[in-house]
Amino acid sequence: MLRLRLIQRVSQFSNRTLATQAAAKTEPSSSGNVVIKPEISNLSNDVTVVTMDNRSLATSVGIIVNAGSRYETGETLGVTHTLRRAATLTTDDVSGFMLCKKIGQMGSSLRVTGGREHIIYEIPCTPNNIEEAVSYLTSIVCRPSFKPWEMTDNNYIIKEDLRQIQHNNRAMLVDLLHQAAYRRGLGNSLYTGAHKLSTHTPELLHSYVQQHYVGANISLVGVGINHELLEGCGASLASTVSTQQPPKKQTALYGGGDMRKDSPGPHSHVAIVTEGLPIGHKDSVALGLLHFILGPPPAVKWGSYEAGSLLMKAAKSVAVKPCAVSCYSEFYSDSGLFGFYAATDPADAPSVLRAALGQFGAITKGAISEADLHRAKNQLKATVVGMVDSVDGMMQEGLGNTVIMGEPWSLPDVFTAIDNTKMQDVVTLSKKIFNSKKTMAAVGDLRNTPYLDEVA
Repeated sequence: MLRLRLIQRVSQFSNRTLATQAAAKTEPSSSGNVVIKPEISNLSNDVTVVTMDNRSLATSVGIIVNAGSRYETGETLGVTHTLRRAATLTTDDVSGFMLCKKIGQMGSSLRVTGGREHIIYEIPCTPNNIEEAVSYLTSIVCRPSFKPWEMTDNNYIIKEDLRQIQHNNRAMLVDLLHQAAYRRGLGNSLYTGAHKLSTHTPELLHSYVQQHYVGANISLVGVGINHELLEGCGASLASTVSTQQPPKKQTALYGGGDMRKDSPGPHSHVAIVTEGLPIGHKDSVALGLLHFILGPPPAVKWGSYEAGSLLMKAAKSVAVKPCAVSCYSEFYSDSGLFGFYAATDPADAPSVLRAALGQFGAITKGAISEADLHRAKNQLKATVVGMVDSVDGMMQEGLGNTVIMGEPWSLPDVFTAIDNTKMQDVVTLSKKIFNSKKTMAAVGDLRNTPYLDEVA
């Protein structure tokens, strides 16, 4: 995603001024406001419980499993895509039809999202339905049936996913970019190949679940929920999940490279990156500021963001036809990617790519004004606050990475870190990032798109 993944690390907290401090773990800030922080504990079988009781009337409960596509092997490639689509099928406790009906009667819906690190099963609900929601999530995650006839029907849905992906140049680009950068592990696709569906048998799915859906890999998370309440609701999860040790995670090895795929469409979609930083790195704030200095995607749909984007200014100065260039960041537990994404007319591709790379080079020489840095600090603060003030943002971004990194920061601490980051910190980091080995991926109309060694 073009959204800054730095926020996955720093958006693990919330700041609310409350009239009371009862029932939540709070501490006063220097301004006298109450800072509410996530609470973390462990159940008897190593399942982690993470909550953010922010007094919101909108609550959400979920189970996060460290079993994303990076954990797939040559024999299980694409299995996480199949697992995401199988979430609404029959379990050992309830039929798929009754599962959907009961969740609907709660006024809720089941959301299943998958990334390279983990799979998130989430049910937004009202506070009085938390226990019921946890019971359904436990059944979905821990007791799936994978009936052969249901899996056959499920494959039609997966094939439709694959058909749509072929018309989504950006999704294909991100997949190619990771494959070129990491090859294996983080290089595994988020989507299965059609030829692999026949190998995703119920036996293979059960085997993957038994190996990876174990206590040490599972976290029960909640937003707007009291911690002790969620711990109590997790009793059934504690009695169901295995305590065996999960397979060892393969360390991410960044290799760099160049991959491209011609596909239908009038534009060239290109991304050029280097290895960035992992979640929680000490220089994460400086990299976040660098992201906003170079230029994130527009905050307003169809809006112009040239005024606040050095990359867009550089690209517009050489492009004949309309184009879009923005900074691209991905953060993982042990690695990351940082660079830019460009969508341009095929004829403008060579000049736009060189202009964007030239802007990266200028940053390493200190071509940043105090106004640029001040703007970036305000944008980063606003992005963090906007993220943590959203139930969806906290569930998908904040708590998910609290699970990975452990103790979260408080909002005042993050603001202090942003304010204390100097111009020289950003320039020094940019030299370290930009001067390392590069990776390029390209999708779309590539008739004029140069190769990496022709522009870098």
